[in-house]
Amino acid sequence: MEPSTQPATIQFLRCVLRPLLRIAIRSGLSTKEVVDLVSSESIAAAQEILVASGRAARVTDISATTGLSRVTVRNSMLSRHQRSENYGVRRANLVLAAWYEVPAYLDGRRKPKALPMHGPVSFFSLATGYGKDTTPKAILKDLLNARAVLQLEAGRLRVVSRTLSPIVPDARYFARQGRKTADLLQQMDTRVALVQRPGKL
Repeated sequence: MEPSTQPATIQFLRCVLRPLLRIAIRSGLSTKEVVDLVSSESIAAAQEILVASGRAARVTDISATTGLSRVTVRNSMLSRHQRSENYGVRRANLVLAAWYEVPAYLDGRRKPKALPMHGPVSFFSLATGYGKDTTPKAILKDLLNARAVLQLEAGRLRVVSRTLSPIVPDARYFARQGRKTADLLQQMDTRVALVQRPGKL
């Protein structure tokens, strides 16, 4: 019996994923967005493998191949080309935008109020309402680290920037390196496919 390639594959994926995830985090992607992307691309990859092997790429077959539930596969296939308008936006940026735009958080001159930490109109109410699934404490830490918010006396907070300092990678560099990396991974995928036992995905 041939030795399993799983341990080697897992080690390879760990080596590749760590820098990829650092890039994702630095670029403002949440873990949930990365997981959703991996799930979507796993489904697309399974479709390619099934079709290439002459098998039907039905929801049930994709589910069995990827280990994802049929509901997850079906929903992903239905919404594959849809993108959330907030995709890739750091939660702190959503909170900052609301601080500058929502009337409850503006003063008489329509400028952002200095907010107390807690209360009906406070930083916690703002972050809870517009920070999605991220805790107010985590958002505050992000804002303070980016110096988008200042702490005043008596624990009040003043916003000084409409957005976090944007991370704008060179798109041409990313496209060029992406193609090179994709070509290398395609060669590895072809090699793995050649040594697999017949009929085994």
